[in-house]
Amino acid sequence: MAEIRPVRLTDAEKFRDLQDQLDRETPFMLMEPGELSGAVSDWEKRIAPFIDQHQSEFWVVEDETQLVGFLRIKGNHARRLSHSALVVVGIRQAYWNQKLGTRLFQGMEEWALQREIIRLELTVMVGNRRAVGGRSAYIIKWVLWWRAFTGNPLATAVAGLRMNI
Repeated sequence: MAEIRPVRLTDAEKFRDLQDQLDRETPFMLMEPGELSGAVSDWEKRIAPFIDQHQSEFWVVEDETQLVGFLRIKGNHARRLSHSALVVVGIRQAYWNQKLGTRLFQGMEEWALQREIIRLELTVMVGNRRAVGGRSAYIIKWVLWWRAFTGNPLATAVAGLRMNI
């Protein structure tokens, strides 16, 4: 069974391979295959800002000796933005339908609550019906939680805009 754990600097090469595979498997990732540098030292530099940071987190999904998925949260240090974070997620197609995405998002939710992060931004391409459908429950849950947390009635309007795809 695949294990979810925090990323380590020693994962740089494996994560590079995972990102390359994800870029090849789907047109929904931000970069095209080969656009990112292949040097392991560059990947270590991409991972390092997430190690031991209170406002950021980076989990990988490992199956035996390979990485098959990840969820990365990039928080903000500025006081006015410290309540928000950007989320990036990817899971290899061969590992879909194994609840790995659900487990990653549950971990993200717990992590965010502990840090009082009330705004999580996840950009999903409209054509990516699988991701839109799978994440809509989390989007609604977070918007409703944000509304209850802040008492802000505009959250309902935000939920309507975000779900009106």
